[in-house]
Amino acid sequence: MSPPSTSGERRDTPARKVLPAASSARDWPFIVMGAALVALALVANEWVLGAWLTQAGRITNPASRLVLAAIDLALLGVGVVFLVRRRDTPWRQMLLAAAATVFALGLAEGAVRLWFGVRGMTTTADRELSADLGWRAVPDTTIDADLPGFGHVRYTTGRGGFRLFGDPATPKAKVLVLGDSYTHGATVSDGDTYFHRLAAARPDIEVFAIGSGGYGTLQEYMLLDEWVDVIKPDLVLLQMHPNDVINNSHALESRSTTNNNQMTRPYWEEGRAVRRFPENAQWGPIYNLVRHSHLLRLLNVNLHFLRSKAARSIEETMTPDDPDLVRALDTTVELLTVMRTRAGAPVVAFSALPETTLPFWSRADACRRAGVPFISGVGEAVAAAAAAGEKVDFLPVDSHWNARGHAIAADVIGAWLERERLPKAR
Repeated sequence: MSPPSTSGERRDTPARKVLPAASSARDWPFIVMGAALVALALVANEWVLGAWLTQAGRITNPASRLVLAAIDLALLGVGVVFLVRRRDTPWRQMLLAAAATVFALGLAEGAVRLWFGVRGMTTTADRELSADLGWRAVPDTTIDADLPGFGHVRYTTGRGGFRLFGDPATPKAKVLVLGDSYTHGATVSDGDTYFHRLAAARPDIEVFAIGSGGYGTLQEYMLLDEWVDVIKPDLVLLQMHPNDVINNSHALESRSTTNNNQMTRPYWEEGRAVRRFPENAQWGPIYNLVRHSHLLRLLNVNLHFLRSKAARSIEETMTPDDPDLVRALDTTVELLTVMRTRAGAPVVAFSALPETTLPFWSRADACRRAGVPFISGVGEAVAAAAAAGEKVDFLPVDSHWNARGHAIAADVIGAWLERERLPKAR
């Protein structure tokens, strides 16, 4: 028998924790919010948004993909915390961390913009942004420097960014040369380019030459449209490149990792020039964020470079029946036709690289379809000299022609013009 308890004694019993009746009611807003964030994370990712919103069915812009991945992980992480911790969620600390992250990104964006600004004031650029062309050669500039891999270069431009601007009032036959980086020739000294050599070999002609790195056929046509009434050429010489068909198509340039300039440029769409960034604009805010952020643009360019080293670009896998390529070829032919009409004079084209480069399209065939004579063998002659052991470019630093490459090209072009007895003064 247990001894009776005294009045001062109390038997200890296990304490039972009683939850307030309102606890579950205070949990449900966090549960709903967590579930909503997790559901949003399952939608706001590159695969779902790419299939849903883009023409190509996938998002190819590396910076856009990175931003979407960060947003997706943040939504998923916060949603899981809300579901697990519920009313104990440290939401104040989470908001503070988010604000600190946004502040740090803002500082980084400002630092990159400041760096580009200071760099622009301390270095001489050969190109500048343009409201219509996307970018263009800087007019009236001189670069006289020793460039690693290129040697000493004296590069000058005159009126309108022309590398060579003759006399529009001359009685001689006038040749307007248009092209991309091979015509821009920013790493080749004055006098060494193919058009300087043509002018020196043909004192009976007046040469005007302009181009810019990364240009497509539309930008070259826009230069023609801008200057044809001033110069009134008797012949237009168009320097083409295998990547023109990529740069003439917003869809192809967006898909490419090796021929994507990551610059807003005009594209020929339904008979007019439309300025677009090389990524699908249909999915809105992320596109605009990447397009206008210096930090994300810098990141994007470097990610594209690394991606091109690690993965095959469309240029390696393209087939002639690719729908985007078919449309791009039609666009290129249309642009060549419009250029021939606007010139009011013969338009003749040549390719800086052999026809076997990017063999899924033929520069000669595109010119034939547009009624533009094509000078065969220019790129092939330079490549043959390289195969024979001549130094014709700046490899391994750069694949563009050096002075010797330009000289070979000038010889082939000059011989063709002589045979065809072109140009003829009007």
